[in-house]
Amino acid sequence: MQQPPPAPLPSNPFYATRQDRVALARERYFERGERPSGLVSEPVLQSWTRCLGASRSPDEKISFDPVSKIRTATLLTHNRALIEAARDPIAELETVIAGSQARAMLTCSEGVVLIASRPTPGDGPLLLTAARVGVNIAEDAVGTGAPGVAVRTGEVCHVRGGEHFFRCLASLHCAAAPVRDASGRTVAMLDLSSEAGPFRFDAGAMAHMYATCIENRLLVGAARMHLLLRFQSSRSMFGTPLEGLAAVDGDGMVRWFNGVGAQ
Repeated sequence: MQQPPPAPLPSNPFYATRQDRVALARERYFERGERPSGLVSEPVLQSWTRCLGASRSPDEKISFDPVSKIRTATLLTHNRALIEAARDPIAELETVIAGSQARAMLTCSEGVVLIASRPTPGDGPLLLTAARVGVNIAEDAVGTGAPGVAVRTGEVCHVRGGEHFFRCLASLHCAAAPVRDASGRTVAMLDLSSEAGPFRFDAGAMAHMYATCIENRLLVGAARMHLLLRFQSSRSMFGTPLEGLAAVDGDGMVRWFNGVGAQ
């Protein structure tokens, strides 16, 4: 007796990979005009909205061109203290991520690269042109990217592959964390980017840790006129991103805490 054909398997309503979810989100948002809530993060979605509001098209071709030499020189001079505070942490970070084919970049608050780590064998054409001093990687220049989103939210941000607004940047994966000054104002972004595929480590945590190192060094350098307090539950945490810092003026008033100190 002939057996009836097997019943068709029910379609899976879930998308197994992030790449599938992002592709669906782009289809819904850019082609159908629907809000793809739950498929991409809200900060990324808001960035897409800002880019469309600026009359940008996701099909544009992006070139990473440096700003003028005069503007680059001005930014390097204006951010001299920041660059000095970041030099050693970024050199250490470059050693830590060696072999991962990821690049590190420090931008000013305007999104212009101030420091870039050395090229790696995994660099493709995008990173070779983007990771250069003087290149503007802010949202208004290159669309949705981790530095541009993180400067808006003030939090660590990931932008993976197709989450970039422009399709031509879909091979990039990036994570960024803000660096703040004593007043709490974001003065820089530390970005990790890979063109050799998704990160093989927690890039967000790494960016946050070294952004904190830079921030602490910047704060310590700015506390010359104040009494600097370092505190933690263990001496072994002094000199690490886990130490609390506070500055006290001559009248005994606390002028600022770092993030750990405030907690």
